[in-house]
Order: sequence, then C-alpha cells, then structure tokens
Amino acid sequence: MLFRSEAFFQNVFSSRNKQICEVILETVNAQPKYIHMEGTFVGNGNQCFINVIDITERKVIEQTIRVSEEKYKTMLNASPDGILLIDLQGIITEASEIGLELIGADSRDDLIDKNILLLIPDDERSTIKEIFERTMNEGLVQNIGMKIRKKNNILFAAEISVTL
Repeated sequence: MLFRSEAFFQNVFSSRNKQICEVILETVNAQPKYIHMEGTFVGNGNQCFINVIDITERKVIEQTIRVSEEKYKTMLNASPDGILLIDLQGIITEASEIGLELIGADSRDDLIDKNILLLIPDDERSTIKEIFERTMNEGLVQNIGMKIRKKNNILFAAEISVTL
C-alpha cells in the first residue's frame, strides 16, 4: 500500500511502534522509484531511525508477473476446449471455465488441488497412466478417447490431449 510520506513521518513521531510505508518518488527521467521505508521513534521525541530500501526492481517484476498471469488466464479461458492443468503428481492446478463446465464443477475449488484420478473411472486408470508416461517420454499425446467422471459421478465420453 502506498502512503504519503508526510503522514509516515507524523506516525513515526506520534507512535512508539515501528511504522512502515511504501512511496513512489518522481525522478528527473520520469521513471518512478518505489521506496520501502521503516521508521522507529527514538530518543526524547525529536529523533527517529529511518531505513530506506529501493524496491523498484521488485515492483517492476511484480507488475510483469501480474500482466503475464492476466494474459495466461485470458488465453486459458478463450479456448473452446476444456483445459485442466495438472502437475507431475497428477494434482489439478488450474482449470478453464469450459473445463469447469464439462466436469460440472460449481467453482475452481471443486477441482483445484484434487488428484486428476478422481475424474477417471477405475477401468480407465491404466489408460491415463499410460498416457502420462507416453507424454513424459514424447512430450505430447493427442486425441485419445476415454471416459471422464463428472462431479455428479455421471460418465461422459471425452477426447483428451496431454502435453508437457
């Protein structure tokens, strides 16, 4: 959270607790500098210790990550296919809106952090394990037909593609 620096200094002198704030400094070249400040009251009331850290690089990286995540989510949800992202342990880490709809999930919480095998009927588990193994070796397995279990336990025929 960004605060005005005047209020920060007033709070340092009026409080006996450490105060923290972030400020944006305007520079000659119009590139803002993001500064993290910590201040502590000391002495007889007219002195304080101030620690100032330039966090501009961190703020730029955070903004870059935010933009990248927004683009990623937009692309994920723009696909006409249901997409589930899983980690190497088979845990679902992300789902597209269409993916949620196909599975009958009410929200991402119904799928995120769950094992993909919960969606796979017992008679298809060996198939999905083979697909994962082939994907690990070849990088891509496409258009494999199999049954998938919806949240309400109804099975439906699906065509899946898996890529690293």
